[in-house]
Amino acid sequence: MTQRTRSGETGYALAVATIMAFAVGVIGFSFLAMGGHETKASQKQLDSQRAFWLAEAGRSRALLWMTEQMRPPEAQVTIYQDASGPDGGSYTVHCLVDTAAAYQVEKAFVLDCCGRSRGLERRIRQRIRMTSFARYAYFTHDEVSPGGNPIWYITADVIEGRLHSNGTLRIAGSPRFLGEVTSASDHMIGYPSYWVGDPADWPVGGNDPDFAAGATLAVPEIPLPTETLDLRQEALAGGIHVATETDVEIGVAGDPPVAAPGWLRYRSRTPPGQPWVSASVASLASG
Repeated sequence: MTQRTRSGETGYALAVATIMAFAVGVIGFSFLAMGGHETKASQKQLDSQRAFWLAEAGRSRALLWMTEQMRPPEAQVTIYQDASGPDGGSYTVHCLVDTAAAYQVEKAFVLDCCGRSRGLERRIRQRIRMTSFARYAYFTHDEVSPGGNPIWYITADVIEGRLHSNGTLRIAGSPRFLGEVTSASDHMIGYPSYWVGDPADWPVGGNDPDFAAGATLAVPEIPLPTETLDLRQEALAGGIHVATETDVEIGVAGDPPVAAPGWLRYRSRTPPGQPWVSASVASLASG
C-alpha cells in the first residue's frame, strides 16, 4: 500500500513538473515573440522616420538646385534619382511644371520628393513659385533720373502694373497706379515737400494719388542683380557672345526713345554705330 502511494506521488510530481516546464516554455516563447515584434515595430518606425528625413533632404537640395538655374524648367525634370542617404536609404525628386502657370510671369512648380528606407516610402510635395523682375511694370532702386533729379509722379501718369521702388515715391497731383505699389522707404513725399508716412493719409496738400490695388511702405529692399544675363551667357559660352543682327523695340519711335503705340524702331548692329530707324506698324502691314 505504501509502495503504491509513493509511486502515485512520484507520477503526480512528474506531471506537475512537466506542466510547469511547458508553461514556462510557453511564457518564455511569448516573451521572445513579443520582443521580436517590438524590435520589428521599432525598426519599422525608424525606417519610416528615415524615409521622411530623406524626402526632406531631397526637398532642401532641390530648392537650392532651382535657385541655381539660369532658366526655370519648361517640362517635368528629374532632379535626383535614387540619391543615396548618409546612413542608408535613398531619395528621388521630380520637378513637376504647373501648366496652368506656363504663360504667367510667376512660374509655378511642384517638387515631388520621395524618400525610401528598407522598403518603406515617405513622400513630400511642395508647391513653389519663381519670380522675376518681369512681374513689375515699373521697378527702380532709387527714384532719381539719370541726371540726379527726383522723379515725380504727376496727374497724367498711369502705371498699369505692379510697381516697386527701393527709394522714396514722390507724388504731384493725382497719378493712377492700377497695380500693387510697394516701397522700401517708410514714407512718400507729396508736392512740394509733404511727408506722408501712411498711404491712408492721402490726399495731402492737394495731392491725391489713386492706388487701385493698394500701397505698402517699409517692405524689404529688393536687391538688383549683380550680373546681367549677357555677362552670364558670355561666361558660360567661354567668353564668346554672338549678338543678334538687329535690335527691335516695339512701341517706341524716335531717338531718344519716345513711347508711341503703333510704331517700332530698329537698328542694325553691323556696322557699329548704326542709328535707330523708326517705322509705323500700320505702314509695314499695308506695304
